[in-house]
Amino acid sequence: MHKMIVSNLAHRPLRSLISIVAIALEVTLILLIVGFSLGMLNDTKNRQAGIGADVIVLPPNSSFMIGITGAPAPIKIADVLAKLNHVRSVTPVLLQMTLQSAGTPEIIYGIDLDSYETMGSKFRYLEGGPFQKPDDVLVDDFFAHSKHVKVGDNLDILNHTFHVAGIAPRQ
Repeated sequence: MHKMIVSNLAHRPLRSLISIVAIALEVTLILLIVGFSLGMLNDTKNRQAGIGADVIVLPPNSSFMIGITGAPAPIKIADVLAKLNHVRSVTPVLLQMTLQSAGTPEIIYGIDLDSYETMGSKFRYLEGGPFQKPDDVLVDDFFAHSKHVKVGDNLDILNHTFHVAGIAPRQ
């Protein structure tokens, strides 16, 4: 049996090489996709654990990967949930996933800062402070370090220019 396998590999070396490369490529791509997915899920889990929320409400037909969903829930749901007697605080958060020019995915969180801070501890700022104007944005220290962004810089996000008001530590 072993002699037949070895002779087949020896008599058809190109086919054997193509088969080996194809299998190696498939395994590598599967590991890459699984690693990418697990990395995004773990990052989302760590960020959500840092906000102090017990329940996150998503609309029907939304993705289980929070940043990929394209179906935001109506803002009126926050008013309905806030009226429940066991609910301490409700804050709307809009998540939008974008691909930057380098092809790297980023998730942008749109928050109402006052209601967001009622859920847990107040934002701690490494530099700058909270929003002052409608076009202000907060970034985390990881983003600021990797993109060389400082307080006062301008960022183009979703075809709009924003002003960096503060840098917060990564949750």
